[in-house]
Amino acid sequence: MKFDKYELYARVAPGILTLTPIFTIWYYLRMDQEMLSFGEYIFSITFMKDLSLYTIGIYFYSHLIRVISKYYERQYFIGSDGFPTTYFINNKDKTFSRQYKERYIKKIENDFGIQIPTKDGDEKRKILSEAAKQVILRVGKGDLVFSENIVYGFFRNLIGGIVVAIPICIMNIFIAYFVLNKILLAYISVTLLLVFSLIFAFKKRILVLVAETYAKQLIAEFLRLKDTKSGG
Repeated sequence: MKFDKYELYARVAPGILTLTPIFTIWYYLRMDQEMLSFGEYIFSITFMKDLSLYTIGIYFYSHLIRVISKYYERQYFIGSDGFPTTYFINNKDKTFSRQYKERYIKKIENDFGIQIPTKDGDEKRKILSEAAKQVILRVGKGDLVFSENIVYGFFRNLIGGIVVAIPICIMNIFIAYFVLNKILLAYISVTLLLVFSLIFAFKKRILVLVAETYAKQLIAEFLRLKDTKSGG
């Protein structure tokens, strides 16, 4: 199965990272006596066979966590003031100067024939959201905007995967102490639980930060493009 760059880094990578608790418990449940360490298992043919068997599973899992992560995207952006490409352009927002906003609005009107209302409100938010989709298509991969989009996708999907990973970590701790009596498994599971919980605790700040970084780069690269007169 072949993945493009975005799928690999923004969807599959968060999937694999948040499946680490499953890989860990799988190793301990089927560990050979000859296996000296977890590190050896990671680089072993056995692990590669296991990974190959679950490639399709990882692919579908990455789509599952994307669906989960969309809930937080809707909560923090769509159900609020919109994405940063929308609320950055509102009159009340102080991220950009008035002149910078006017340049962006004028270029949207010139390139796409979309008229942006001057007054903040639902209609302006809706039109800016629709215009942003055209801006994304116009900029394409751009210079750095594609990389910023991957970063945003990575953290958004990582947060979705953590929703699944945290309960598995808790289950692993229980199994390590009361079933397998494996102290190292317990330590690994506790560490993963702490890391995932910390990221989850700051999920809104992380998601907003990477979304705003992406939006700033998108708008900047759009403004650098030559004007194209709309046919409308």
